[in-house]
Amino acid sequence: MPRPGREVATIKIAKGPDTLIYDATGQLVLIPCGIDGILEIISVADRDKIAPVHDPATQQGSRTGTIDRATASI
Repeated sequence: MPRPGREVATIKIAKGPDTLIYDATGQLVLIPCGIDGILEIISVADRDKIAPVHDPATQQGSRTGTIDRATASI
């Protein structure tokens, strides 16, 4: 496990990130990017292979996000 504060990967994401949501169950990081209207979904299951897995379009200007823990829905 990397030490806190240590950079383990650099990934280019869309413009206007608002927050970072960590999904421990799916081992994913979700980053809603409101300027471009993209939800970046990044796998962190293997620290040696941290990589984007999907970038679905969202409503441009959206600035928040959450995970429904009961259904694992974004």
